[in-house]
Amino acid sequence: SPFTEINNEDYRITQDIAGQLAVILNQANLYEESLSTAQREFLLNSITTMIRDTLEVEGVLEKTAREVGQVFGVNACGAFMHKDNEETEFSQRAIWATSEEFKHKLARLPLNSNIDSSPESQLLPDPITQSVAISMMGTHHFGKIQPIIDEINCKSYLACSLNKGNKTIGILVLAHFEQHRVWTSSEVQLLEAITDQVEMALSQAELYQHVQQTERQMNLLHQVSAAIRDSLNISTVMARTAHDLGEILSTRRCF
Repeated sequence: SPFTEINNEDYRITQDIAGQLAVILNQANLYEESLSTAQREFLLNSITTMIRDTLEVEGVLEKTAREVGQVFGVNACGAFMHKDNEETEFSQRAIWATSEEFKHKLARLPLNSNIDSSPESQLLPDPITQSVAISMMGTHHFGKIQPIIDEINCKSYLACSLNKGNKTIGILVLAHFEQHRVWTSSEVQLLEAITDQVEMALSQAELYQHVQQTERQMNLLHQVSAAIRDSLNISTVMARTAHDLGEILSTRRCF
């Protein structure tokens, strides 16, 4: 009523209630933050265990895409990687998706850094922040790759770079095609923590493959040496040497 007067007692009671409400809200926020942190730690440990059990690069990428995609509840998740430092395109990749349509769409995302150098067109994470989160793709302009983005009709996008030392060797991508999604800071932090674990798993897999290759080469070298010593025929020695040496060094031809 416009004729109701507010006395000092009413004002004091309202202030007290507001103060108590503020305390309750702060407690609720702290609880949600602690719960979010606990959930993030649990998910990180679960994903890390599954990824680190794999000793092959391809296996690490496949498990990462599948586990991360399922945990985040997205339409598609992809793990992309350079085979060597000289490449400008991601030649190794693994994509998990809830349907073949979404898998095909994610595969068509223009993620190669040599497509367009303008900052607004890039889907690759910034070298400093290491991640890029776009909740509404329609509000951004992507330069030369805009027609592809429009055709794919990606709604939301989250990506984090995979690094080895000070070089970017790959990228982990989450995408939504059915609806928009607001990426929370906790989700971004979780993805960044996962990429740290993936980087270690990839290094472990590369080291294991290097050891396996070295062991294989040594075994073949021993076989070649034994075969050469056992033969007194020059043609046989030369043929066996060319064949086995070419296999050891993984060359196309050996003379």
